[in-house]
Amino acid sequence: MSWLNCLIICLLLSEPFPVRLPVGPDGGINEFSKAILNLDVEKVEILLARNPKFATTEISFLENTGEIQDKSSKVTDSPIVFVLNAARWRENNNSPAGIFIESRCDLLERTLEITKLLLDHDADPNSKAGVYTLLHLAVNSGDLQHVKTLVEYGADINARTSLSFCGESGSSALHLSVENEEISEYLVLKGADRNIRDSAGKQAWEYSKSFQLRWKLYPKKISLDKFSQIEMKILARQIKKKAPLDHIPFGLDLNAAIEIDGEETTLLDLTIASSDVEYAILSSHLLLCMGAKPSSMTYNNSRVSTSVTDASHTDRRLSCIRTAVAASKRGLTYLEYLQSFETCDVNLNPVEQ
Repeated sequence: MSWLNCLIICLLLSEPFPVRLPVGPDGGINEFSKAILNLDVEKVEILLARNPKFATTEISFLENTGEIQDKSSKVTDSPIVFVLNAARWRENNNSPAGIFIESRCDLLERTLEITKLLLDHDADPNSKAGVYTLLHLAVNSGDLQHVKTLVEYGADINARTSLSFCGESGSSALHLSVENEEISEYLVLKGADRNIRDSAGKQAWEYSKSFQLRWKLYPKKISLDKFSQIEMKILARQIKKKAPLDHIPFGLDLNAAIEIDGEETTLLDLTIASSDVEYAILSSHLLLCMGAKPSSMTYNNSRVSTSVTDASHTDRRLSCIRTAVAASKRGLTYLEYLQSFETCDVNLNPVEQ
């Protein structure tokens, strides 16, 4: 036997990459693909027992419909990626067979069972689907059990997304998990790197809307009170720059005092004192809607009187503060008080009918 024949045999036996089997009916891959598309756990198990190589065979299909194509199709995925796509299609009522769509719980259960079968037959837990890895897709689906399965089978917990058509890249599974606290906490427990920054230079905690989760994802271990001060100072810097307060974390105590230039103040006092009248009005209204309350300093208008140069704007600037005081006297929140009126003028002065 020539050395070339030996080399070919060795390469065939090693199979380091997914094998492309015939897609025609004789090869059986069409039958396997359809079993995955239908999330037929029993049939997938039978076909894998017949030919374990199916688990690492690329499947060609028509994107967005799941229709199985011949091997000349330009869209291909490994079965372990294809099963996630199949679940998504069925959940979105896009089953090509037009059959009744199962409950989400049933879909997730069958998807997980097939994923485990494929992983047990050497499917790669780090398979890629476009710019994402399997773990990224599982995190995006919100299925904690699927995430756990992939991590247990060796998925790279710190793998990052590659460059997308939007130019965004570098997101880890932790970045993508911030809307699901259970998944975020699990990834941290399993050693996810909280220091990773994406292409925008942001760490995972900066994307969370929850104050408590932001604290848990923060790279340094600090007390909740210390982290609260960090968050308040971030917002204070935004106010100073007259930047929109678009990302106020839910659950943050907006009435906590912060020290600015050696003086204690609150976020509400800072917005009221802004030199930009419109910014002061809109930002104060937003803070009051989210639970901020006027402090004694706000009541006395001490900061406003030193900041406002145009006295004609003072009443407009303080209109929402007067509304908050009136709400407090009635035992209502600012928002409840506003909702007790049928209309509200542009200056945020409620108009009683």
